[in-house]
Amino acid sequence: MDFLDPKKRKKHNRRILVGYGLIAVLIGMVSILLLLQAYGYTYNVRTGDVSQNGLLFVDAQPRPATLYLNDEFKGQTDKRMVLKQGPYDLSLQREGYHNWERSMTLKGGEIERFQYPFLFPAEVESNDTELFSKRPDFVTQSLDRRWLVVRLPGGSLNNFETLDLNSDTIVPASFTLPNGVLTSAGGTHRFEPVEWSTNNRHFIMLHRYEGGREYILVDRQRPAQSLNLTEEIDTSFSDLRLRDKSHDSYYLYSDSRNTLRRYDLDDDDLTPVLTNVLAYQSHGDDEILYVTDSGRSDSDTVSLRMVENGETFTIRDFPRSERYLLELATYDGSWYMVAGPSAEERVYVFQDPLDVLRHNPDAKIVPEAVLRVANASSVKFSQNTRVIAAQSGSRVGVYDAERENTHHYDTELAIDNSVEFEWMDGHRLTAIVDGTQQVFDFDGTNRRPLGGGYDDTSPFFNTNYTAVFTVAPSADVEGRSTLQRSELLTEADR
Repeated sequence: MDFLDPKKRKKHNRRILVGYGLIAVLIGMVSILLLLQAYGYTYNVRTGDVSQNGLLFVDAQPRPATLYLNDEFKGQTDKRMVLKQGPYDLSLQREGYHNWERSMTLKGGEIERFQYPFLFPAEVESNDTELFSKRPDFVTQSLDRRWLVVRLPGGSLNNFETLDLNSDTIVPASFTLPNGVLTSAGGTHRFEPVEWSTNNRHFIMLHRYEGGREYILVDRQRPAQSLNLTEEIDTSFSDLRLRDKSHDSYYLYSDSRNTLRRYDLDDDDLTPVLTNVLAYQSHGDDEILYVTDSGRSDSDTVSLRMVENGETFTIRDFPRSERYLLELATYDGSWYMVAGPSAEERVYVFQDPLDVLRHNPDAKIVPEAVLRVANASSVKFSQNTRVIAAQSGSRVGVYDAERENTHHYDTELAIDNSVEFEWMDGHRLTAIVDGTQQVFDFDGTNRRPLGGGYDDTSPFFNTNYTAVFTVAPSADVEGRSTLQRSELLTEADR
């Protein structure tokens, strides 16, 4: 028999080993090809080229919109596409609306999401919602964008009204603050919104009058419970802010003593928090980002520090400046801290610096990004905290925390540092310039005009972004002011 012949048995074994080897090689090659395919790689049989694909998600409001890539029809949003790496011109179109356009480069293995495009009507329909006998001297909007509180000059100092912007028919509901809450002495009175509580019922406003100023806690639902906090809190302070957006807990700052204290209304309790504070920004219950000259032997430098759960960390030293712009927020599980000392003429963005400092308190913290915006007048997080925008007049510097990149551009709008862009939502900035509201994406693209308005006022969007409201000259009654409603949907989509 053949298996008894040693030579034939060796030859047979070699064949088996070779066969197993070829199978193993084949399995390995198939596994590698499947793995490469999973990572988006493709192989061109004709050219022999290997390229890596990317993944693109596209959505829009209103939905659906027609999608074009490099002028080629690709269907409707909401859309998921596997594409070869390379440059693309993206265009979203819907009848009755301006196109939304963006040039992009898709990298191999990258996931690119454009789920924020907003298409604005090509012709904006605007109408008077409420006609005012005099232009309002105070307008503020709740955090949920539903409630608008307005004070009309000319009548009683205590008279206000509330409007529900989500209602199809907006009917003002008047309310009056109790006598004695506002100081009535003095011929000139000015009101400024400070901050809303997350309950969307209470807000703080600053009342300036000849000879003084006072902070007022307004309860729009139960006006009789409104309070004059300056009189209620038996101590002097120059600035008041809500602690953790709670209507009954405050941070009190004194610019003469550079001290920060906490006051709880229910307990009538005043607690020291920090000393030698030159500027600060709070977040949540106990997180405070602040600038101090405490412990500095060099009088020309200051330190940026963070307090979290009672522990203090030094993030970076800066030259002493006239102003310090500070902001902090969390996004996708990370802390982002922003500091803009005016002497440096730039704005620094730090990501999770405390993670490093907990292990090495003396570590030198490198900024995640530097926004080169000289003389910045404001720094603001978008409503979803994804984007940070620093502004100086018409110039804007932006850091996108999701894409980890920056944008610098000039809007070329005729504005100075007295006008601040506001966030429409998580991805768009807006302002009223030369009597017209302008809105544009955070990277400066897709700028569109909306309705009219006074230049020194802000636009107010309703909860679903189906309309925007502005205080504007009436188009129907000459010489009168109005609360103008501009539709963000065409008649066919309402």
